[in-house]
Amino acid sequence: MLFRKLWRDLIQNKTQFISIFLMSFLGMWIFVGMDSEASGAMETSSEYYRECNLADLWLRGNGFSSEEVKQVEEISGVNRAEQRLILDGDVELLGEKYSMETVFLTSNEISAFRLLEGESYKPDEEGIWIEQLFAEAHKLSPGDRLRITIGSLEVNGIIKGIVQHPEYVYYLSAEETMMPNYSNYGVAFLSEVHYPLKSSIVYNQMILDLESEDEEVQSVLKERIEQVIDRDSVVITDRSQCESYQMFDSEISQHTSMGAMFSAVFLLIAVLGIITTMTRLTANQRTQIGTLKALGFSKNVITRHYVSYGFWISLAGSIFGSIVGYITLPKLVFSAFEGSYIMPGLHPVFSDKAFVANALSILISTFVSFLACRKELIDPPAVTLKPAAPKKITHTALEKSRWWLRLSFSTQWNFRDVLRNKVRSMMGIIGVCGCTMLMLCAFGCNDAVVSMLDWMYQDLMTAQSKIIFSEEADYYTIVDYGKEYKGQLIQENAVEFVSEDARETGTLTVLDSGNYMHYQGMKLENISLTSDGIAITYKMAKSLNIGLGDYVKWHIMGEDEWEKTRVTQIYRDPSAQGITMKRETFERLEHSFLPTSLLTNKSVPQSLADRDEIQAVMSVADMRIAFDNSMEVMIIMIASMIMGATILGMIVLYNLGVLSFIEKMREIATLKVLGFKSIKIRGILQKQNIWITSAGIAIGLPAGYGMLVGICTLMPDTMDMVAEVSFPSYIYSVAGTFLVSVIVNAILSGKVRTIDMVDALKGVE
Repeated sequence: MLFRKLWRDLIQNKTQFISIFLMSFLGMWIFVGMDSEASGAMETSSEYYRECNLADLWLRGNGFSSEEVKQVEEISGVNRAEQRLILDGDVELLGEKYSMETVFLTSNEISAFRLLEGESYKPDEEGIWIEQLFAEAHKLSPGDRLRITIGSLEVNGIIKGIVQHPEYVYYLSAEETMMPNYSNYGVAFLSEVHYPLKSSIVYNQMILDLESEDEEVQSVLKERIEQVIDRDSVVITDRSQCESYQMFDSEISQHTSMGAMFSAVFLLIAVLGIITTMTRLTANQRTQIGTLKALGFSKNVITRHYVSYGFWISLAGSIFGSIVGYITLPKLVFSAFEGSYIMPGLHPVFSDKAFVANALSILISTFVSFLACRKELIDPPAVTLKPAAPKKITHTALEKSRWWLRLSFSTQWNFRDVLRNKVRSMMGIIGVCGCTMLMLCAFGCNDAVVSMLDWMYQDLMTAQSKIIFSEEADYYTIVDYGKEYKGQLIQENAVEFVSEDARETGTLTVLDSGNYMHYQGMKLENISLTSDGIAITYKMAKSLNIGLGDYVKWHIMGEDEWEKTRVTQIYRDPSAQGITMKRETFERLEHSFLPTSLLTNKSVPQSLADRDEIQAVMSVADMRIAFDNSMEVMIIMIASMIMGATILGMIVLYNLGVLSFIEKMREIATLKVLGFKSIKIRGILQKQNIWITSAGIAIGLPAGYGMLVGICTLMPDTMDMVAEVSFPSYIYSVAGTFLVSVIVNAILSGKVRTIDMVDALKGVE
């Protein structure tokens, strides 16, 4: 009997229960979708790194000998060590010149590449193995001949295979700052026997496979390795400092956090919906509850019956949302990954967190159902069979004041209705708040990305072109280019930093005279570099746990000499995290200034890149276009948030509108009897809707900005994104929320004409 009653109640209150179902559905759709995508990506990457035996440590320097490799392998905890030589080269295809990182291997057991097509690698045979995406972009296949130019050296060979490499899941060329373009920059792998000057090869990297991945164990091993290879110029990094590994790992963590934040909003609305619906349902069925008690049903049986409403609805919504989320969202995100990350075999995984989230959602909904109905179950049958005593109405200070009589009837009526139904009104405000919050966060994400581009290429760097010099270019040739193009010379180097708490790698930027590079402080105010110390980026200072006035040790990778310099300024930079100083400061530290690039506003022909002393010519306009084309994942997230915000607003407002209309049906009928026309009554209802919508928007705007700030803090340590929302985005968010509210109210207010006057006005039986 109770089961039939359950279904009858669900059908009679279908609007409220469908809204609860949809909130549970949306919450689990986003959480499970994002979690299964992130868990799948994590599992796939772990399998890929394990299959290819990704290195645990990288040693970068010059002249790693076979004797040093043996000494390192003798250290307890080191399984194997390999030398290799990595050089920057170029290839010319169909008259166009492309950058090609060239890796000469002694073996292919640590960080082994994965063969997709062609012949397997053999250490004693010549041949070239090309990274997959570059090969596909230029239609290269096994059997083709390729000529790689490395400075004054040339390597000619047959392409033996197309491969993927675990260290190149994500990689950037010197011309790129944030987003990769794998058609312009490739990676080639060759055996050391293919090096043109085999007798004089000098290895500049050693990679290690360790027995343990524990951070503390690796830290101890780093110290032992530094004792064995006693050269200050050697830099030791682990996976957390590998750009490819760190970027992919940060992307996964970001998606997981965003999924949890969005799901929490929908779960909160679902809980409030259950409270409102079940409180109203049990209050209206007070007499039925008393009858059930009188018929002999125990309190526990009746409690389980009413608790089952929330249980079954949340169970159905959670399971259905999990299934749809698992099927749809990972497919969308993985398709967008293809342009930025090279991770084979991506697939979704239904993780333990998804099971816990489902169980938690159902448990919370069930518990809330119990709290909502227990009030009506406390009293004995004799009391419950009687109608509930009317609520004691107390007048507020406003109602007692002389200002009350100056208010219109509609204002007085709505004011009292809001105060008498605080839970329902609060749920409406929170629902509208969630709608506005998600909309503003979505538009804000787009604003933050656009702002970051403008910040990078308009505010901080005002040049239109950047000429990058090759290693063969001498100082006087570079100076001649600077005079010809009337630009600003800068030197950029990879640097290792050491503080008391951390060891990081970053970028050193040295500025010659000119006005193309600008800097901004913590509040994005313009600052000028001083000459009495160094300036460090906010993100690098945070990673090293240092502040103004502190000293930081650093050295240019490949050089033995370490510097200990005082931090006199902290600035913000969206992409290059490290330190900056003027040329005179750099030379005062007894370093020679050798520019690596030139910034200019003069027109620079792309043909300039064909010269030996020029590595590349970058156009700011081309970089912006490439960045825009790589924002597919962000676009998916923005579209999902806007869609979720719209659905959230419509469901909550419609649910509350129906609930409010049913509860106020007697009052509305009374107003009609008193001569109020339907259009006047609809205006009264619309006023309350505007109040609730306005209150929700007022709270939702700062909450949405706070959510955007949270998303920006989840960016990788190599990126610094500032939360920024444009004025039009505020307008779009407010207008969008009001539009949803107006549409829902227009649908609901039409019900005024359908009221059955006899049924609404009849006395309590």
